[in-house]
Amino acid sequence: MNLPSHGLREVSFKDGTTIEIGFPDNRINNLFWGDMHHEVLGSQLFVDARNGLRARLQFSPPGRKGLPSDYFEGVIERFDPAKPRGGGAGGVDDRGVRYWDFRTFSKATSSSPPALLPSDSRLRPDRNALVEKNIKLAQAEKLRLEEEQRQQRKLREQKK
Repeated sequence: MNLPSHGLREVSFKDGTTIEIGFPDNRINNLFWGDMHHEVLGSQLFVDARNGLRARLQFSPPGRKGLPSDYFEGVIERFDPAKPRGGGAGGVDDRGVRYWDFRTFSKATSSSPPALLPSDSRLRPDRNALVEKNIKLAQAEKLRLEEEQRQQRKLREQKK
């Protein structure tokens, strides 16, 4: 699923500086099943009108083969132009200085809500067997669930 983005958001600082930040495009694969995969694409613009600065990041730059999909290149324009390079899973470097490194941040883990609804797909035995790569059990559980659903449908139709 490709998600083109439009518009700006603003970040304001105590000194009165406001930076406008554009939205890059996104691509999300395997949204409904399998391992979800998210990529940031296109370019993102940052504008600091008060200080006359503009930064542009190009995600997955065209013509750059063999690099990770989260790789970007950028340019900061006006005073001392900088050309940061890096990636979301690595870090951001400019002229031999590391400005950001993913490894220095504490890692947050996704967590389930304290109480899952009985209909939550994470509770499905066929899905969980598939996640564990137990294909035979996953197929057997899927068939069992389908048969159970057919029986429930028959009971509903009998009540009509």
